[in-house]
Amino acid sequence: MELFGIFRKKQTTQVTKSEPVSAEVEASMEDDLLSSIKQFREQQSSVRDKFLKENDEKLAPAQEKIERAEKFMIDTGMDESIPKIVKHIWHWASWSQDDSIKQYTAFDVSDISGEKNGLKEWNLSFEYNECRYQFIFREQESYCDDGSQYSDMSLIFNDVKVLEIDCSSNLDRRYDEWSYLSVKFLVIGDWVHSVVEMDELIELYDLKSLRDFGESMIVEQAENLPD
Repeated sequence: MELFGIFRKKQTTQVTKSEPVSAEVEASMEDDLLSSIKQFREQQSSVRDKFLKENDEKLAPAQEKIERAEKFMIDTGMDESIPKIVKHIWHWASWSQDDSIKQYTAFDVSDISGEKNGLKEWNLSFEYNECRYQFIFREQESYCDDGSQYSDMSLIFNDVKVLEIDCSSNLDRRYDEWSYLSVKFLVIGDWVHSVVEMDELIELYDLKSLRDFGESMIVEQAENLPD
């Protein structure tokens, strides 16, 4: 930098003299060095502050869009609805070949079809309320050594992509349990009402399943007990 170049030139002139450098000159050189460094750091701090301000202003519109989308996901509960639905329909592609599939579905669906590539990638389509829904799940390659896993989940509504989110999990959890991280693609529309409805019906389905299991155990235990 020019700032230090000037000092180095002055310093070279001082040290090339044949006579010994006095203590006063050494102290002056040290003061000049400290002053130059302080001035340089202050200048660079101003440069960084200017860069950050300009960069924040440039990114502000994009950041506002992200914040609005994230708020929508949280306010509607979609951040939890999508992973819950994906977990509920995880095995539907294989179960759809069985006539008893209806006992495993929390809501009335028809024309179930899907493709599966192990637990890491699959898609499933079905008709619900006279509309076509396709959920796509892809587990991403993980480069973390802390056991973290990542995936993306997408929703195609009537052949149009309307949603894509990032999710995370870890090795201590079940393969079908994922938590929302962020939204990457969003088109707000009528499909949101149906997804919320699916979510609520799954809640009721899980509650009834739990109660039915508990009820059978209570009835069985009480069967051979005195009135």
